[in-house]
Amino acid sequence: MIHDCLQNQWEFGILLAQGSSVEKIGCTASISEVLRTYADGRMDILVRGERRFEVSLLNREKSYLRGEAKFFEDDASEAPPEKLRQQALQLYNRLIELLASDDPLSKPPSHSASEEQLSFRIMAELPAELASKQRLLESRSEQDRLDRVIRHLERLIDSLEKLPGQRPPGGTA
Repeated sequence: MIHDCLQNQWEFGILLAQGSSVEKIGCTASISEVLRTYADGRMDILVRGERRFEVSLLNREKSYLRGEAKFFEDDASEAPPEKLRQQALQLYNRLIELLASDDPLSKPPSHSASEEQLSFRIMAELPAELASKQRLLESRSEQDRLDRVIRHLERLIDSLEKLPGQRPPGGTA
């Protein structure tokens, strides 16, 4: 499948599979880079999420799942308030400050309040349980997703600030 996608510049779908269950909502991905190719044909690849979809039919005839997908966007609604976007960014930046490293190569990307689907961009950088990321993927409201991301960031920051030797809030010693 990956060889076909590389050769034809196709995207492929990713669904969360745990045990024998497969979620119905997933995301297409395009291959950004082949990091390493092994002698047996396997590859380490870097992908970028593209479009969300819902699967209505799964086909298990090949060595990989295929399905009929219906693509979807967020529900037509008002954009989330600027205040909510700013709050998510402030918390993200605080988390980055707490995790600051002296290694310039480990610096995560900065984000802007004007970015489309800011919730996905921030969450892509964060550790989280698969179930939490799946619920985010399923949400059709950027405001709902930002609320979830903010709660997640608050929990991460709270945990980090409680660690021994951590700088107090605000970065002052």
